[in-house]
Amino acid sequence: LLDPINLSAAPDPADVLSNSEFLAALERALAELPVRQRACWVLREVDGLTFPEIGVTLKLSSGAARGHYHRAQVTLRQRMQRWQR
Repeated sequence: LLDPINLSAAPDPADVLSNSEFLAALERALAELPVRQRACWVLREVDGLTFPEIGVTLKLSSGAARGHYHRAQVTLRQRMQRWQR
């Protein structure tokens, strides 16, 4: 079984630093993406939209939205390799 979570325990400072470094790197990587790629990635990953919904929102076909998202994923994976397990 799983061990109970101790909510009163203070977070490890190294984890906090690592998380803030990760978020800063992700923000930089997202800022470097072309606008449509960034928009498709954010709408999919943050807002949870489907590709047809992204297409309607950005006035793209769902296939084009999927393509922009995929290219963003490839670029972000390359730029965020340090944090991949």
